[in-house]
Amino acid sequence: MTEARQGLTIAGPDSFSGHTHWDLNLSDRVVRRVVPGTGNLEGFTVVNTSAAQVRWMDDGKGGEVSLGGAFDQGLQVEVGPHSVVIEARDFTTGTWLKQLTVPLHTSA
Repeated sequence: MTEARQGLTIAGPDSFSGHTHWDLNLSDRVVRRVVPGTGNLEGFTVVNTSAAQVRWMDDGKGGEVSLGGAFDQGLQVEVGPHSVVIEARDFTTGTWLKQLTVPLHTSA
């Protein structure tokens, strides 16, 4: 991905990449993207990976602004034969925030 808010990407249709500093509680932390001309009509899943220390959010003008304060979030990713389970964790509070299961495109 080349946009400013990159994330953990399940593409190709099933590969990973990404890095962000955005809060895992945001409503758009997981999105589906379809790239024209790729032949992948289902698109791929993009997951915000969050950060340790510095948290960012949209400044409302197409840019980003740092929120400051204590911030330490991340993902636990478990890859199985037919799906990927992604759990969002707030390490500051010691709580699990959300869970997402993404099916893999497997021939087995």
